[in-house]
Amino acid sequence: MKKILFGILFLLVGIEITAQSPKITDVFAEQDPNNDKQIIIHYTLNSPMRVSWYNVTIHCSLDGGKTFGPPLTKFVTDKTGSTGQGLIRLYWYNSSNSMYNHNKPGKQMKRKAHWKVFEEMPEMVDKMDNVVFEVRARRSRKKFDIQDDLLPRMVLIKGGEFTYTDILTKEDITTNIKDFYLARYETTNEDFLPYANLYNVFKSRENSLAGYWFQYQRPMSALKDITFKENYNYCKWMKARFPTFEEWLYAARGGRHKERYTYSGSSNPKKVAQHNGSYSRGSMIDDNRASVIGQLMPNSLGLYDMSGNVHEMVAYYTPKKASNKGTRKRKKKRRKKIKPVFFAIGGGRFSNPNDMRLDNLKPKYEAYGDYVGLRVAKDVPIYKDQYIAVKEGASKISNQEVGVNLKSFKVSTTEITNEAYAQFLNFEFTSPRDYRIQKWIDLQGNKDGKRCRIFFKDGAYQVESGYEKAPVIFISHLGARAYAMWRGGRLPTEAEWEYAVRQKVLDISQDQVWQWCRDYFAEDYFELLAEGETNPMNVNESGRHSVRGKGKLTNRNGYFSNSYYPNVGFRVVIPGDL
Repeated sequence: MKKILFGILFLLVGIEITAQSPKITDVFAEQDPNNDKQIIIHYTLNSPMRVSWYNVTIHCSLDGGKTFGPPLTKFVTDKTGSTGQGLIRLYWYNSSNSMYNHNKPGKQMKRKAHWKVFEEMPEMVDKMDNVVFEVRARRSRKKFDIQDDLLPRMVLIKGGEFTYTDILTKEDITTNIKDFYLARYETTNEDFLPYANLYNVFKSRENSLAGYWFQYQRPMSALKDITFKENYNYCKWMKARFPTFEEWLYAARGGRHKERYTYSGSSNPKKVAQHNGSYSRGSMIDDNRASVIGQLMPNSLGLYDMSGNVHEMVAYYTPKKASNKGTRKRKKKRRKKIKPVFFAIGGGRFSNPNDMRLDNLKPKYEAYGDYVGLRVAKDVPIYKDQYIAVKEGASKISNQEVGVNLKSFKVSTTEITNEAYAQFLNFEFTSPRDYRIQKWIDLQGNKDGKRCRIFFKDGAYQVESGYEKAPVIFISHLGARAYAMWRGGRLPTEAEWEYAVRQKVLDISQDQVWQWCRDYFAEDYFELLAEGETNPMNVNESGRHSVRGKGKLTNRNGYFSNSYYPNVGFRVVIPGDL
């Protein structure tokens, strides 16, 4: 093959709102001097994080850069040895800079891809003058699979009576916990970085060492080694707070489930607590970073790493000792003047398992360093949706007139509205570029004369004027389920939906859209349903979920679960026992 000059274009994709975005520079191509049937494509990856995983794809254009094809597959890369698949997996670990010179440049990774050009695109022989390459880089969060990472980050913890032994006074206390929200995971480096960049957290001299070590953390590892002040200010920026000690312990023990495990979720620390003895995948890589979140079992509330990984900050208030109603009132007034004591609990990466026991917790007052992190809490907002009770009973459903029994539940009086869903997205406090949001809702949805009326502006999700009460659309089944979980409920089953309509609890005559149901869709589901079942639901996976309604009781269809539609919304059911 004769020597050829190639036009080169490099493009950054997967841009995020944080400074963690990779940058591709110094892209050029040349003929392989050792193989005249290969082209060497050079590129340099620049990253603000010294430890991370990246996905790199290379695309080719034969029309001067107007259009690009799918990722190239017939290549071999240096260093990684990747072959084919259209994806180059790069592990970023640059420890060349001294800790005392961490501000100096040099965080670059130079790579080559040897492309077998004539095996993959023989048509290039006649189009050499118009060849343009495009290198794309996207930071990957899939070095580890994080369990439940598409679900809402904030988990509703239903309150109740709680008896415990106080961590400081060692007295037995009985109190009533109010409903609150607690983060599913510990705060990660990725969570913290937008705030750190916005307020130049690591710019000051006293934080320079923390800034250096922060760059070596994996994005989805638990945040650690941040000062108490920055942890506290981060919570305020998030419109959140530290959980109280009572809230944290109540949630660690499963809330209303009242788990009696030694640790949060199990009596075996290797199943739930990331520490040196747990041998979790996150712990096996190195000894100077916190582990990746969500690697072990959650507790019954779906909370991960309540035991181990990093110590978590809490606000401690001296328990009230009211013996009568009047005393309680005086104590309540006096409490306003009492400032909490802050410490960390739950155990860290190097904690002794005995110190992580929920009945043997030890306060850690050093609010900086030594694997101290946080898990944010939030108060329950004033919700934008309303619910009506449906009493338990028996009913005939479907055209088959199958008899079923239903337990009591509450159902939203209307389809979930745009303003209600926007409230949920704002409560999650995340960008439209977040992978979860993109799986939940298509904010650019526009089809059949309808479009998504929720948009992101000035750091918040907003609704177009006049569409606040309209049903939210362009929502995937997962997006509907996420909202329902945030509300402490779930999607209705087909049987529940139809039962509520037949009992005249729901008036669907004005419904404007189909509504997602919990069941997988099957044409013959009701034909095969046994008489007299209680709370029936089709759990046989089909890739489609049932939709019901659109103003008529008998309307029934199946839509693809991961797609977004201009005519599908949803209602929410809250079980009667909640």
